[in-house]
This record gives sequence, C-alpha cells and structure tokens, in this order.
Amino acid sequence: MNKFFLLIAFLFSGICACAQPLYDWHNVIGGTISGRYSSIRQTASGDSSQVYVAGHIDGAVDLDPGPGVARPSDTTHRTGYILVYDSDGNYMRALFFNPVAASSYSELSDLFIAGNGDILVTGGFVGTVDFNPLVGTSLYTSPANGSGFVARYTKYGQLLWIDVFGASSGNYVSVQCVSESAGKITIGGGFYIYTGAIDLDPGPGVATYTASDEHGGFIVRLSSAGLYTWSKGFIGDQVIAINTNASGNIACAGQAVGQTDFDPGPGIASYTSVVQDPFGDFFVAGYSTNGIYTWHHASGNVLNESFGHDVHIASNNETVVAGACGGLIDLDPGVGVTFANSSGSFCAKYSAVGALIWGHDGGNAFRLDASGNVYVADPYGTHCLSPAGVAFWSTPVVDSLYTTTLALSANGKLRIGWNLNKNEDVDPGAGSTMVNYIPLGARSVVLSLDVPAVSVEEENTTSSNPSVDYIVVTGNNPATKSFVIRNALGAEVLRANSTGTETRIDVSSLAPGIYFLQCESDNSVQQFVISRN
Repeated sequence: MNKFFLLIAFLFSGICACAQPLYDWHNVIGGTISGRYSSIRQTASGDSSQVYVAGHIDGAVDLDPGPGVARPSDTTHRTGYILVYDSDGNYMRALFFNPVAASSYSELSDLFIAGNGDILVTGGFVGTVDFNPLVGTSLYTSPANGSGFVARYTKYGQLLWIDVFGASSGNYVSVQCVSESAGKITIGGGFYIYTGAIDLDPGPGVATYTASDEHGGFIVRLSSAGLYTWSKGFIGDQVIAINTNASGNIACAGQAVGQTDFDPGPGIASYTSVVQDPFGDFFVAGYSTNGIYTWHHASGNVLNESFGHDVHIASNNETVVAGACGGLIDLDPGVGVTFANSSGSFCAKYSAVGALIWGHDGGNAFRLDASGNVYVADPYGTHCLSPAGVAFWSTPVVDSLYTTTLALSANGKLRIGWNLNKNEDVDPGAGSTMVNYIPLGARSVVLSLDVPAVSVEEENTTSSNPSVDYIVVTGNNPATKSFVIRNALGAEVLRANSTGTETRIDVSSLAPGIYFLQCESDNSVQQFVISRN
C-alpha cells in the first residue's frame, strides 16, 4: 500500500495562534469605605440581554453603579441580593432579601436561570427575612440555627414560591446549589444532625434522616413548582455544586469527611477521606435521574482540605468539575495518576462512567459552550480549553485566589465575577482599565469579555487519499519542540520531538479517528484525521 502523509505547517513562534478575548465592560460592587463589604457568589446569563449576579452585602453598599441608589432597607445586617444588568453593563434592578428583625440576616449561595427566564436561587437565613423584593411582604422566620431555602422568581423579581428547610435542637440544613432541566429542579447541600433527625421534605410530607453527631451531603429533586419528589442523603459531607442534563441525570461535587458511602441505595461505594474532621477531601459523583448511583471519584492529601465547587454534566453524561486543593491530589480514579496542586485549584473531565479524560491545575470556576469548549478562571487568569482539554487561549485577567464565578451568554460574552484582593487591570488587551483594591473595604468586580470564536484549523493533505501513516511538522524555527498527539478524548497516545524545521512523526500505529497535535511549549494545537480505506 502507498504511504501517504498529512503535512501540518506550524510557525514555531506562535503555533496555531488564536484570537484573545476583548474587554467589553466592568462594574465594581461595594467597599470604598472600611467595613462596607460585598461578596459575589454566582453569576448567570439568561438570554443574551441580561446578566445576573447573586451575593450578599454588609452595610450601606450601593448596587447601582450609576447616579441612582440601590440599597437594602436594613443597612446594618448582612443582606442577600440579586443584581441585574443589561448586556452593556447598565444597571437594571436589584432584588434584596431584607432582614426585618434584630440579629437577622440573609445570604445567597447559588443562582440558576431557568429556560423560561425564571430565577432559581438558594441560600440561608437567620431570624426573620422578607423574601418579597417587590411590593408587599413574604416573611419567613427560621429556628435558632437558621434555615436553608430555595426560591423561584420571575425575571422581574416576583416571588413564585419558596421552600424552606428548617431544623431544630442543634440540627441544621444548608442549601448550597440548584439546577433545573426538563421541568425538574435539583438542589444540593449539607446537614448536621446533633440529635434526632432532619426532614428534607419542605412540604407536608416527611423525608427523615436520622443519626447522632453526623454531617451529611444531600440531593433533593423537586418539581418546577417546588414540590418534593425524592431525596438522597449522606452523600459525602456536603454537596457544594450540582448540575443536571436534559435527561435529568445528575453530577454533583463537594467535600467528603471521614467515611462515607456515595451509593444511597443498597449498594456500597465507600470512601474514607485522607483529611479528617473538620476538613475533608474533594469528590465528584454521578447519579441517574432517579438518584441511582452511577460513579464517583474522591481524593485528598494529609496536609490540607480539598473540595469541588463547580460541576457540569453534558448530554452524553460526560462531567467537568472544578475545585480547590490545598496540596497534591490525584484526579485519576484509575490506575494512572494525574496530579493537581501547583495553583491551589484544578479542573478535570470524566467520562459517563467516571474515567478521567483530562485534568489540569487551575479551576476556580468554569463554563462550557455549545461545542464543549471549556472556559476556566483560576489564580493564573482566564483560559479557554478545547473539549479535549487543550488550551486555545489564556489571559491573565482575573488572577484571584478568592471566589470566582463565570457565566457564558448565547451571543459570545463571558461574564466573570470575583472578590477583589489586589489592584488589577481588567483589560486583557493592550489597553489598561484598572480596578483598585480598598483594604478593609472589600470590593467585588463583574467583568464582561467578548469571547473569540475558537476552532482548530485542519490543513489539507498532500494526497487526495485520506489514509495517513505519518505527519510532517514544518516550521521556520529549528529549536527543539516537544509535541503530544492526543485522541478525541484528550488522552495522550504518542509523543515526539522536533529538532529542525521539518519533522516526520510516524502515526501508523494509531487507529482511525480524530486527533490533536499539541505543542507543549505554548499549548497550541491543530487537529487532523486518520482514516484507512
């Protein structure tokens, strides 16, 4: 058989250079005065025209960046808020969860925009809080230890319903996260049972979990109207992030402390954390639409705690997770080892049955676009990865060690929210747009970037026959370069070095399929296809 080859041309000074994101706009929330505190917990994009921000403020913080004033009615207690901008960053409205009694407060933990534009929000409160941000009141009072809640609002802030998860006698329920697909709402969080039991049915029914001096993570499935369907308890120590796909399948991530069984059914999927109470290890887990266990992976180290805090499950049940790690952890549940520790955070992708596809250092938060590209923010900046985990572009904007959130709009805008801990230039381009940190007066930033279209250019073969036995890499720089060939799942299948301006790489051992040729010096990439007739 004739031997054909695929010629892939590179410029070694910048292989497959991709466009960088462009500055769009930014807004600053909170502290210009010591003690006036703001914190962003989540950002989201509904349609392309609005940007949603959830968090809490302490003190008389003005959420309107313009000449108007938007403050809660009580400026002496912590107050949860939902802040809405239009697509150009102009203030539209602020919705406050106002405390109405002494020693009361509210705070938000997650925000999700439903397909019809409704706002789903989770959080916690202590004392008496008004959950109606418009005209009138909807007062709820928690027991002494506080309550977790999930609530649904119209896009304009009208309260549709609220579910409150109360506890007593030293017990508590914390609602951390929410997702909705196909009319099914799924929430996650954690509970602590000091004595007796807790009830995860917010309605008139009972879904009790009994233990003594025990923590547990949980998943609760609700209807779109907030009615209880089912629950699963003692999933790790706490479920911090949750996501569902159109089939209703679930991915969750969080922290595991001590010994836990990730299978809430009759099976056993046990794990014992390396770090013991009160800290723990990272976990990610998958469940079916009925809450039946599918897979999990957990990892930690003896020095510091780790946890997962963002997760996404695709239509094919592949799962991407981001989290924090205080030391070396293994992201690979198989016999291989993929470590993450250098940046204090990580991002990893798993198959539908929990096999590692790829793992990276760095990953405070992320979002996926319709093509499966992954946009990641971490202490080193903001990055775009291909579905195979190969970098398209990176920018140093948002190098924050603190809470970072991402939202991706349908019209190609990346909305980033983080709590500022230093002076920072938020323009990733040649320009400079400085945001100044105010010591003791915490500030939060919402930044919008124009995201460039990302694609991998495929060069033409030198023969009309698509059968490929070797590829030739050409460039104008004779310096040694290291190349990795990865399959469509991002797994490394071949490695080679280039020692001149033209290097032949034998790929005859590779099966037909789609492959990525990655230069390790700058993570640039080109795609090629092998097919044998």
